[in-house]
Amino acid sequence: MRLLTVVIAAAFLVTYGGSLQAKEAIERPIDGQMRSEELPPHLPILVLEDREAKARDDRAEGRAEQNLILATYSLWVAIGGSVLSLIGTLLVVRTYILTNRTFEWTRRAGMDQLRAYIGIEEPAIDAGGALSFLVKNYGGTPAS
Repeated sequence: MRLLTVVIAAAFLVTYGGSLQAKEAIERPIDGQMRSEELPPHLPILVLEDREAKARDDRAEGRAEQNLILATYSLWVAIGGSVLSLIGTLLVVRTYILTNRTFEWTRRAGMDQLRAYIGIEEPAIDAGGALSFLVKNYGGTPAS
């Protein structure tokens, strides 16, 4: 964190007699710090935080916290999406299995429907004891 060195102006001005040079020495920081050769050795120095730097740091911490919350939220959304994808994939596989079973049942039903079914009609026994009957095809294809 950047600190701004603040010199107690009263002591500084008393030491230098309130001259313009003293005022320039107070207001001439180099990279946020005063030149040590411009300050008398017996001068008390008070170090305070730079309020703008603290505000920037606070905003940066707030953004970092928001980014962490967003990353956590994004992680849970990704996990939820993966779970939903897995459930969807399992449902598609289940649908594929049931569809294949349905096709097999339909194929068997078609074969049973086209199969030749024969039936016996009009059975009769003659006076001489001979059995006679009529064979008839009831299926979708002719019996051979």
